[in-house]
Amino acid sequence: MNIPMLLSVVIFSVTSGAAVTSWGYYTPFIIGGAVLMPIGYGLVSTLAADSSAAAWIGYQVIAGAGVGMGMQQPLMASLGGALSVSAGQAVFTNRLEEYVREFAPQVDPRAVLAAGATGIRSVFAEKVLDGIVRSFNSALTNCFWVSTATAAAAITGAVFVEWKSVKGKNVDMATA
Repeated sequence: MNIPMLLSVVIFSVTSGAAVTSWGYYTPFIIGGAVLMPIGYGLVSTLAADSSAAAWIGYQVIAGAGVGMGMQQPLMASLGGALSVSAGQAVFTNRLEEYVREFAPQVDPRAVLAAGATGIRSVFAEKVLDGIVRSFNSALTNCFWVSTATAAAAITGAVFVEWKSVKGKNVDMATA
């Protein structure tokens, strides 16, 4: 289900990196990425369990385009990933427990977490699956609200980045 986003990240990362090398300016890609990310994440947060394939593919492509454009830029690649994974996991876990209590009150939230998204159909009875799937969907939606807010906040910083050409300069690449 994440293939559209991953492909979009790769394509836009490579394309924006090549464009920075060719044109010399990285600022448009920082701003473009900062604008596309909250739009894409906001759209992804509207997905439901019964959303069309066109919606979940298209929304992920938009979000991936924003991430890909910003990924080649300095601090975004290292710091952004580390912080967003931790924040997303915390939000997902806490909200999943709350939503299971709301949508499937007869089910122990810890059992849902232990089963994981791929194991719920083999662990739980059919009569509670709708509530559990709805809980997963709602918890994932909350994760994308965090992504949307964080990405929208990045626009503020992006507009203040200096428009400086790196074309023709010998830039040393940092090693991981």
